[in-house]
Amino acid sequence: MKKEELLAQIDQWRKNMEHQKIIDAITALPETERDYVLTCTLAREYNVVNRFAEAKELLESVKKEGKGDPNWYFHYAYTLFSLNRFAEAKQAMQKVLKMVPGNKNAMLLLKSIDVRLDKEEAQKKFGNGLPVDEEKALDYVLNVHLHNNFEVVDKLEEDHIVIPSWNIRIYPEITDIKEDSVIVTFNVENPDWDRDIVEVSAAKGQTPAAALNVACSSFMLSLMNTISLLAKNQNPVRLESEFVGQKHQWSVYRGNILAGGDAQNVENFNVYWDALKDHLAKRIGNQKICYVKVYAMKNGDQVKGECRINDVRIESLSRIVAEIARKWGFSGYGIQRQFFIFKQDAETTQPYPFDQETLEDDTREAVRLFHGVKNKEDHEALPGKLLELANGDATLAKELLLYLPMVSAENAFRKLAYPETLTFEYKDRKVTVYRSQLASFHTIAKALFWALQYKVFGEETERMYQELVAASPLYHFVQNSAKQGNPIKDGMGVALTISVDDDFQIR
Repeated sequence: MKKEELLAQIDQWRKNMEHQKIIDAITALPETERDYVLTCTLAREYNVVNRFAEAKELLESVKKEGKGDPNWYFHYAYTLFSLNRFAEAKQAMQKVLKMVPGNKNAMLLLKSIDVRLDKEEAQKKFGNGLPVDEEKALDYVLNVHLHNNFEVVDKLEEDHIVIPSWNIRIYPEITDIKEDSVIVTFNVENPDWDRDIVEVSAAKGQTPAAALNVACSSFMLSLMNTISLLAKNQNPVRLESEFVGQKHQWSVYRGNILAGGDAQNVENFNVYWDALKDHLAKRIGNQKICYVKVYAMKNGDQVKGECRINDVRIESLSRIVAEIARKWGFSGYGIQRQFFIFKQDAETTQPYPFDQETLEDDTREAVRLFHGVKNKEDHEALPGKLLELANGDATLAKELLLYLPMVSAENAFRKLAYPETLTFEYKDRKVTVYRSQLASFHTIAKALFWALQYKVFGEETERMYQELVAASPLYHFVQNSAKQGNPIKDGMGVALTISVDDDFQIR
């Protein structure tokens, strides 16, 4: 084949993205027949298939001929950039722009090179992360691992990242940091969602920097991978669920399975989805967004499985995940994790009158109202005060009245086994739903325990918690059992039935 014919064929292969055919055709030629053009073409194709070291060697073999060719410098800069040799790549790219000022491709690559140089400088500044410094660690997370590391443009704004095209904000928090371990909490917000998505990423390393690298990589490759699929509406599966007689339609986005250790050989991408999808459909309600985190670990005979819906551990589903890990065919250590994000169709989403922030604020104020109960008169006035707090919404007022004592007592008496469901008893019927289906239940519980953890109520915090515990029917059950000589035992099951008026809405 004549050179002109070969070049025409190469052009056609390139249009068809058949890069290996180009490589095979050129490498089949004797080296004596590979001139400058064919050598540069082969180097470019090596770059396409990530064979950067070979591309560099080829380009350097014709360096003299490429001295006045901006294309040679461009491909050489790209090769060096891909090999993480950013300073050298910048020098080469600057030569391109001297030869062809304003070239858009060259300017874009130079911008990417500058970003990587900035990250290199930030990494050098942070070093190994010792001595431990939370503020410097947060700056390291923001500048090295988050900013300019997404497939779309993002902005760094003080303590968080904004991705305008996805309408999200990412707030990282250094929850805990030691010389050999870190816990980083990532809070992802979108004003169109009815909840934030939270990921707690824990990691160990020989230094704080090494541990942060692992924690942030885990976040980017797992949760952010799934959020990117959601943002692009890429490859969702469809799901139908039912909640209190209403059908709900969902698009479900399944992220990468992030695997480590001996569990890296992922043969079935759908292994967790296939095992959990029917169970998950029963446990989601009328949310706009629902997220599920799956975590599986095996270390010798030790096995751990976890399935969390909206960051709440679901015991029965966690056992299913553990059984999958138990069947892994190795005796060493391995982990896998995966996220699912459920987005409900607008056509089936029922309006909900309160956002997450309002529920959290009302929860804290309701705790103060409980604390104000000192006598029978105060007790009788409490439902009316809660109704006023809820702006006349009788259901939210009743939820605050019921859920705050309930979750406080369940936390106090952890030896008991509590069902995943709640049964609401009306005058003429009973309705049983999963707690995870309820819009307010876990939001109220999380808001309460956050306030207790951070002592929002000052010196009265512990007393206010004990008052909530004492207001629960569960507390009286435990006390009466002890008085009758039948103290509660580990694992004892408790059936939960809640009497409600006809105007109470399960939502």
